[in-house]
Amino acid sequence: MDATKIKQEFINLSAIATNVYDLAVKIVPDIEINPITKEVMGTPLYDLMGWKYTRFGHQAKPNLLGATFFSETGEPWQSKLFGFFDSGKRTGKYYAQAGIGDVPYIPPVPQEIRENIALKYDLTPPDEDQAFWPWFTQNQTIPLVLDEGGKKALCTLSGGNASVSLFGCTCGAKWNALKKRHELIPQLKPLVADRKVIITLDQGDTKPSSIKAVKQGIKRLGKAIKNEGGQPLVAVWNRELGKGIDDVAANHGHKKVQEILDNAIPFDEWLGEQVETDYLTYLPSVKVNQRYFTVEIPDNKLVGIKGVQNTGKTEQLSRRCRRAIKKGRPIFILSHLENLARALGERLGVPYRTERDPEGRVLGYALVTDSLRPKYKGFDADHWRGTEPIVILDECEQVIWHTLNGETDIKEYRVQVLKQLKKLLNQAYQIILADADLSDESIEFINGLLDEKVDPYIMVNDYQHEGWDYFTFSSTLEWHSRLMKKAKQGKKLLILTAAQKVTSKNGTISIENRLLSEFSQDEILRYDSETLTEKGHPA
Repeated sequence: MDATKIKQEFINLSAIATNVYDLAVKIVPDIEINPITKEVMGTPLYDLMGWKYTRFGHQAKPNLLGATFFSETGEPWQSKLFGFFDSGKRTGKYYAQAGIGDVPYIPPVPQEIRENIALKYDLTPPDEDQAFWPWFTQNQTIPLVLDEGGKKALCTLSGGNASVSLFGCTCGAKWNALKKRHELIPQLKPLVADRKVIITLDQGDTKPSSIKAVKQGIKRLGKAIKNEGGQPLVAVWNRELGKGIDDVAANHGHKKVQEILDNAIPFDEWLGEQVETDYLTYLPSVKVNQRYFTVEIPDNKLVGIKGVQNTGKTEQLSRRCRRAIKKGRPIFILSHLENLARALGERLGVPYRTERDPEGRVLGYALVTDSLRPKYKGFDADHWRGTEPIVILDECEQVIWHTLNGETDIKEYRVQVLKQLKKLLNQAYQIILADADLSDESIEFINGLLDEKVDPYIMVNDYQHEGWDYFTFSSTLEWHSRLMKKAKQGKKLLILTAAQKVTSKNGTISIENRLLSEFSQDEILRYDSETLTEKGHPA
């Protein structure tokens, strides 16, 4: 890779303007050699990076070139080094100068772009011999674009935006233990005060860990910018447009980038949207929007199924179980409640733990995870070694939570249960997780129990049922009055409450007692931890 090819990479693959590149990036060689004596005269790249140059060694040294990002004040910020033997698919590797710490890249700005920015906001641009960024801090009407990576800052700067960047999504904001809040690094504070700041971190990552890191980075930066008096916004785009904002520019032009920046959403709005999207960040292998799941479950080792209730997830599981039963493959259904284990087993054609099929065979069974341990008539994974069963966790979020945190008998045997679960999962031909709220945590927990991690096959149905009208009441008394009125009209009511004990005025027991004053016991079904554990109770 020579200097010309490096320049073309910056210009073509990151949509950086030529005048921006020429002003901000310098090519630095690793060593300087006397053309006559062939002696090393200097080591400019090593000196720049703060590295020690060793003339002799056991291995041949690569010939390195560093494309170094220089700030407006002339200091080097970061270098992309070309020439390593082990760069893999990447053309080079990024390195910061030794000891530089977490500092932003504040690039030099060509006069033409200064004038364009000033014209856009009806301002007088600074003279060519004046610094741009002190002038910028005095004009709060200009938004700041906050990128990650030097190329991205130079890209959005090339599009006519005042842009600075961070080393990565985890940089730029630190937790202040004394003030108990996130604060910006000192160099950013004067740049964000009293102005709009568009956070433009990568939106095209596909790895769940990277997606999480970016979201956490946006949260930290957004809060820190607000604490400094700025107005944070978040640039969002479809990952198909490109991973980083420079990829978007290279693939679709600066006009598309400007459209994204102009439509950046307020940080608080973005933060509210994350409540619904933080659960599952794995990219779906299959994504549909239909009333019922019609796609069949493939044979992948780990399958996740996400869709709201009553969209055919259980029927989908049933079809998978029928195929397995025909082949004589054992099926284990793990649940957190006995009645749910029995009901799901009946629907899927799998007997409960204490039962047998009509021919007296046992080809797996449904059970609660409390019973997932060797005991009298208990479970022993070693008994099923070599059978390659299918393991199903329906409502897996609750099943896993109960397994790790339940206060039933499982709390006395949790270690044994987890050991048996690990054995069973590693013997399994297939593991199926199904839940309306399927999350990364559940997938990663199961994957963490496997001796060899696997890529999950994720099936998502985005279908949503038609909603209901929602009413709020000014008092509990008004709510109770309306409740009794609807009940007397013969309406079927589902009452959800967070309490149970008789001492709670609005717990399940108290509400049941009030309803019993007007209705018979046959018309009321109380469903809580007390009735669920009472043998013979309708719940």
